[in-house]
Amino acid sequence: MTAKKKAAARKSAQAKSDPKKSASKKSASKKPPSKKSASKLLASKTSVSKKPVSKKAVQQAKPSAKKPAHSAVRGLHLRAPMLIVAGEHSGDRLGGDLIHELKQQGFRSFFGTGGERMQAEGMQLVEHVDTMAVIGFVEVLRAYSRLKALAQRLTAMAIEKKVKTVVLIDYPGFNLRIAAMLKEADPDIFIVYLVSPQIWAWKYGRIHTIRKHVDLMLTLFEFEKEIYDSEGVPAEWIGHPMVNRIPEELKRQSPVAAHRGTSLGLLPGSRRSEIRLLLPAFLEAARILKERHPHLHIRLPFVDERLREFAAPFLEGSEALGLEISVGNSLAVMEGSDIIFIASGTATLEAAFFKKPMVICYRSHWLNVFIASLVMRTRFIGLPNLLAGEQVALELLQNEVTPAAIAEEGERLLKKKSERERIIRRLSEIPFAPKKKRPARLAVEYIERYLTRPDLTRAEKSVSTSRVESSKKKAASETVK
Repeated sequence: MTAKKKAAARKSAQAKSDPKKSASKKSASKKPPSKKSASKLLASKTSVSKKPVSKKAVQQAKPSAKKPAHSAVRGLHLRAPMLIVAGEHSGDRLGGDLIHELKQQGFRSFFGTGGERMQAEGMQLVEHVDTMAVIGFVEVLRAYSRLKALAQRLTAMAIEKKVKTVVLIDYPGFNLRIAAMLKEADPDIFIVYLVSPQIWAWKYGRIHTIRKHVDLMLTLFEFEKEIYDSEGVPAEWIGHPMVNRIPEELKRQSPVAAHRGTSLGLLPGSRRSEIRLLLPAFLEAARILKERHPHLHIRLPFVDERLREFAAPFLEGSEALGLEISVGNSLAVMEGSDIIFIASGTATLEAAFFKKPMVICYRSHWLNVFIASLVMRTRFIGLPNLLAGEQVALELLQNEVTPAAIAEEGERLLKKKSERERIIRRLSEIPFAPKKKRPARLAVEYIERYLTRPDLTRAEKSVSTSRVESSKKKAASETVK
């Protein structure tokens, strides 16, 4: 065997004994594919379809942090007691509607302050609104210690009961304080504020407290939501509940007695201080009109028996008026009246809903009026006038609230048909609610949406805040120009 043949035989024996080594040498001897051919090869092996990959598929493929289970969060809120705070009769009506809708969605336990409506819906009543309804700076100062103790008591109860959700209804002097106390005690409590404080009229500085402590503001008027949007506060417009409530309540209320001729409704308010300051002037004005119009029928409704008993001393000597006195049917009285003498407040909106010509009156302690005059930001105190942007109904304030002045405007409304028609036409143009769902139902939908999406609340605040900053910069640049 020659030397060449011996060397070939040795290589063949090594290849058989170590095939991996031999294969590696063969692969090393081959040229690597070009980048272009490599990409084609990879595409041919991995590509199944020419369809683009959807965003949803990409998001599902990406590793992500665990999101909160919304159903679990909702379950916690459903099982935990809910604190609801109303401080006036109007708030009790709103609270009653809200609790009714909350129960439909599975919320089971409620406690707080309110009245007969909220109690009838199953709420555990801690304090009745009759002990809380105060109006004006002076009255608030007198009740300060008592209301402060109540706020502390409610906060302690909320912590003890491990409350997850709180709904504060109107009553801003008290409710903004308790919102701060609750957030300080437990920052995770979800606070909903139903019925915006009238920051557009006075105390605009409250916006800072609201932004800090309120998770969701539910407004009755569309322009209020626009204010909160511009200030970085999560807010939704639910409309005024009276749009749905009034027709339903009218069915439950006793209808007013049929009467031929003209009818006058006297609505001096739902607070004792209003009864004391307005009812005597209303009765005397009614007497003046009765002398001029003997067939005038006069109706006087009260919110409840307590208020009727309180008003009894003021009614002495008014037998000649032939008053039709009733309890719990103020809406029926409004609907059946041709003109109304009314205290400023929520009731004026109800009168506007019925498109009734009215005289709006406001009287309070002189110090209340003096302080209000320093901070008021609007021309009107009557809500119908504010929403219309002009004086649709005459407003009488403080010393202007005299029997002669009230009777004079009443006489004008009775005699001038064209004036009554003008008022009715303007009141019919006021938007009270979005034409979608019941305000209470809409409120519950927004509450559920936001309490299960804390990220949404933060995001909306962030977006709104950035919008505020950009608008400020724009205003500053325009000022420089």
